[in-house]
Amino acid sequence: MKKNIFTIALAACLTLLLLLPSVLKAQDKSYWEVNLNGGSSLFFGDIKQYQWAPVSNYENEWRFGAGLQFGRQLSYVFGVRGQALYGQLAGTRREWKRYFQSDYIETNVNFTINFNNIFGQKRSDRFFNLYMITGIGLTQYNTTVYELGTNKMLAQVGNGYGKGIGGRTLEGILTVGMGAVFRVNDNLHVTLESANRGMNSDAYDHWEKGFPFDVYNYTSLGISWRFGVGKTKAPPYHNSGEETPYYEYDTDTTTQAEDVVTPEPVQPGQQVEVLQIEEPKPVEPPVVVPVATQTTQQAEVPAKPNPEYRVQIKAKYGKPLSREKLSAQYNIPVDEIQEDRHNGYFIYTVGSYATYDEARDRRNVIRNVNGIYDAFVVAFNECGRLDKLP
Repeated sequence: MKKNIFTIALAACLTLLLLLPSVLKAQDKSYWEVNLNGGSSLFFGDIKQYQWAPVSNYENEWRFGAGLQFGRQLSYVFGVRGQALYGQLAGTRREWKRYFQSDYIETNVNFTINFNNIFGQKRSDRFFNLYMITGIGLTQYNTTVYELGTNKMLAQVGNGYGKGIGGRTLEGILTVGMGAVFRVNDNLHVTLESANRGMNSDAYDHWEKGFPFDVYNYTSLGISWRFGVGKTKAPPYHNSGEETPYYEYDTDTTTQAEDVVTPEPVQPGQQVEVLQIEEPKPVEPPVVVPVATQTTQQAEVPAKPNPEYRVQIKAKYGKPLSREKLSAQYNIPVDEIQEDRHNGYFIYTVGSYATYDEARDRRNVIRNVNGIYDAFVVAFNECGRLDKLP
């Protein structure tokens, strides 16, 4: 019965892993990651003094392990990883006068589910993220059971008689746990994970009369390095001096200037007919203004500053977003939101300023009032958005 339960759970987990990439065709955020980790390795089974707490004297139950992990983050929520782990386990049962020692080699495939990005705003630059771990794998182990007090060997599991590497005993495992990741920068992260491994056997400690499944836990502290992140992220804004988080929203003067018709100047000697409201007269043909005068008039229209500073509020790779939805979401007038293309992204900006300080003030308002906490200042010239601030 227990093997049937384990087989069903194993098949369900494997099916999820196989279907996950096809379900996530739209990848909002993806990167590769390598993680080096180490920590405690503890056994939970029949030959164990206490149910949860390990003993540290009279045959210590504390053991350690180390692992290497390589994975792919598929989206803001889901990730897939492969792990290789080497560890040791031990257990003591004083009333039975027994203890055991073992070592194992584990390989597993697991996927992660980011809780912060499920229940909160989808972000990749958050300092702290909490996630769930679940997966399947194989463990290969050698176990030796001793008599407590005399150290007389009583039994062995594996040690040349199993089907694994070097005659180790080979068993399937299910992995379930939790993890937390702390962001140092775009590439470097610190991880803290704790996951239980349930085995399809009760023979790990050579005692099959109690726990239906032997379980061991690996709790680790790790360092992760992420590849492929930061390439599409805009350069960081400069934060210098004291900033005042206040700004009065101005009317879009550029749009007004385009709608206003500038009257043509009257040339010397030109007679101007005054239109009488009571007796309207036919409109005379427009006076042709010399080219030199037209050039002067065009020069009087204010041009955009170069460089031009704006505040970027959003970016989406491959396809545009609705400016109306952004306006409703962040309470910003839709005619203030500008759309541009940059490195394959549709980027959305607000404002047009000649100096960084003006844009910085608007950025502070957008962060504090409109709730776009990751808004930042960018610069444009006649060719488009610059990769870094001038």
